[in-house]
Amino acid sequence: MRTERSNPGRIRSCLAIGALCLLGLAQASGVSAQTAADIVNTKHNLSASGPGATRASTETRICIFCHTPHNATPLSPLWNKDLEPRVYTLYASPTLKAVPSQPSGPTKLCLSCHDGTIAMGAVINPSGGITMSGGNSLPPGSLSNFGLDLSGHHPVSFPYHTALPNVELQGSPPSELTYGGADEVHCITCHDPHKDTFGKFLAKDNRFSALCVTCHQIAGWAGSAHANSTASVVGILPRPPKTWPTYTQLNEWGCEACHTPHFAPTSEHLLNFTSVPPAFSCTTTGCHTSSPGGPHLASGVRVTSGTTDIARQVRKISAHRDLPGQVVTSLAGTGRPQGTTFPGVGCADCHNPHVSGTEPAEAPYASGLLRGVRGVDRNGGFVRAATYEYEVCFKCHGDTSPDLDFIPRVIAGTNTRLAFAVENPSFHPVVASGKNLNIPSIPSSFEPSMNAAQQIYCTSCHADD
Repeated sequence: MRTERSNPGRIRSCLAIGALCLLGLAQASGVSAQTAADIVNTKHNLSASGPGATRASTETRICIFCHTPHNATPLSPLWNKDLEPRVYTLYASPTLKAVPSQPSGPTKLCLSCHDGTIAMGAVINPSGGITMSGGNSLPPGSLSNFGLDLSGHHPVSFPYHTALPNVELQGSPPSELTYGGADEVHCITCHDPHKDTFGKFLAKDNRFSALCVTCHQIAGWAGSAHANSTASVVGILPRPPKTWPTYTQLNEWGCEACHTPHFAPTSEHLLNFTSVPPAFSCTTTGCHTSSPGGPHLASGVRVTSGTTDIARQVRKISAHRDLPGQVVTSLAGTGRPQGTTFPGVGCADCHNPHVSGTEPAEAPYASGLLRGVRGVDRNGGFVRAATYEYEVCFKCHGDTSPDLDFIPRVIAGTNTRLAFAVENPSFHPVVASGKNLNIPSIPSSFEPSMNAAQQIYCTSCHADD
């Protein structure tokens, strides 16, 4: 029998070929080349040496669970699983311009495990599959098992450019992320399946929403109260079923304080609120409510008592809130579709959670709490961002105000915009200084600094209490 002697040159050649194969696999999958050390200590190592509960009984190879060098399925990158046709329920939202397709490309490859329909050890090679211990599939209810319903997950399998133009998105696909094809958004755009440096296989650290804002560019967010608040969220976030991340301050959570990319209970906008009326979700999720108190009370810009318990305010007899069993015709300037109806008024009708701040203001200017809110001006024209506080009020209490006169008056009318018009013989100085500057009661003991030439807010008379 002839014994082959070790040939260093041949060994180096084999290693080089192996490295080229790995490079080819990485390039074909749309992710950067990785080393074995990147994946070995992650849950994607399903071999017998893997750290997860689901792993092989005896198989020691790591890549074999996804890739095979020979007789692969006719999909790159040398895929080692049969991909059976599935029909998924896709994410849909009236604000999404792009139209996601049924999962394709890298997303389809990810779902070959993460939709829970194919056993983890069901591979083409070796023939007969791989025997697993600790279960052969992702447990039902696991946050890794998406099932066939993707309606509560970030949309994928669509070209980035089809979502444009959009003032809230980068004008072109960010070059630091990975795509399928030319610019298709897939699971690999946010996740790197071969490396888990930042947790959940994220492509970059998402503290302060760094990954989210790589694509989602909302003007004013960086300077907003929600983006900069150091309020404690211990005991509030993460909201079940999420258990990760474990950031302790609101600014660290950023976008994920209200939104979640996976398993969103409210699919539109991927809101992470369960069993909550969307209109007043802000007051029932542990943030703007009396429990647990302290930093979770909204700071009052012009409320002399210091802080305002928003949840308590909207439960008062006279308050902005949902009206059970009643609907109000959609109003111009609210951002809601015209010709529809909605119950009551919600937080976002007066506050823009993405850009609002805590800057004080003097009448008639809108404070930071009303920054970026749509409105109606003194002439009845629509404004995209209110400059004056009364413009926010006029979009509901102006020309489109419901004809419900609760208080009998000499001249019946519910259009507050007309009531404050400067053409009137007299008016409260909301949109302009008053005509009569001879007001003996001003200044008063209640407002010792006020003079007759000053303007006032609607909320100078109609406030929290």
